[in-house]
Parts: sequence; C-alpha cells; structure tokens
Amino acid sequence: MVWENPYPCELDQGLIRGVAGKFADSSVHVQEVGDECRADGGARCEYREEWVE
Repeated sequence: MVWENPYPCELDQGLIRGVAGKFADSSVHVQEVGDECRADGGARCEYREEWVE
C-alpha cells in the first residue's frame, strides 16, 4: 500500500492493522518498505502487509 497524507507513519500502520483486524481472524504484520518516507521528508510511505496465523 502507498499512503500519501500529512499524518505520521505510525497512524498509517495503526489504521492498516485496525482495518485488517476487522476483516480477518489473524493478525497482520505491517512493514514499511520503499525508497522514501514522509518522516524523512518524502512525499509518501509504502507498506507491505502480511497476515500472520
């Protein structure tokens, strides 16, 4: 997932986990990937999600 918004990366990750938790019986692991991050001055953050059983 790619997120382009003015909010902290931790908020993005929490929203991803929360929404995934509503639709899956297992938890989800969220990892920030990509070559830029808003926390470092980038325009976006990119996340990889993996469901954990």
